[in-house]
This record gives sequence, structure tokens and C-alpha cells, in this order.
Amino acid sequence: MYKPVVKFLKGTCEEYSYDDDTMYARVYALNHYRLGRGWIRTSQIENMTLDGFETRNTIYVESEEEEFAYLYTDVQSGHQEVLLDPDAYTHSVNTGYMTKQKLYL
Repeated sequence: MYKPVVKFLKGTCEEYSYDDDTMYARVYALNHYRLGRGWIRTSQIENMTLDGFETRNTIYVESEEEEFAYLYTDVQSGHQEVLLDPDAYTHSVNTGYMTKQKLYL
């Protein structure tokens, strides 16, 4: 059976269980085939691997790629946002003066 591979951001996997026999995870997915990029809760984990885990329908692998976040600061208002997309700054106050700093995750 074919299972899609979903990469998740290194260091974001939080495993938890509802009882002693059922394990789930919460990860920051980078390329989920239905949900895209963002925090997701997986279905039941069936198998753990060295670089991730497997559920009934999906293989989750920790990303080996270097990931970045961007810190946007509105110079006049002091408003700050941290975003993974370098072009996603959407603060409604447009003063014309904004700094963007690259952060390594």
C-alpha cells in the first residue's frame, strides 16, 4: 500500500496517548498532502522509526532541511510577528518602515 510521506519541522514532534495502548503525535507539518503547512494531530501511531513514525495512512519524517522563520518588526508601532513564510507579513498598520530578520529554527 502506498503511503504519502509528510515532513515535519525538526524538534516539533510532541507525542501523547489517550491510554497506554494508543499513541498519537502533534507536529508542525511542512507538506501535509491535505492540510498543507501547520500544526496537525496525527492519527494513531503504528510504528516508530529513527527519523519519524508511521500511521495507518501516512509516513511522517523529521525534516533534514534547514528551516527559517522571519521576525517582522514595524519600526513605528513596535508590532512584531514571527512567520515561516517570508512574504506573509499582513499587519494592518502600514507605516512604510518595517524590518525583517531571518531566524534559524
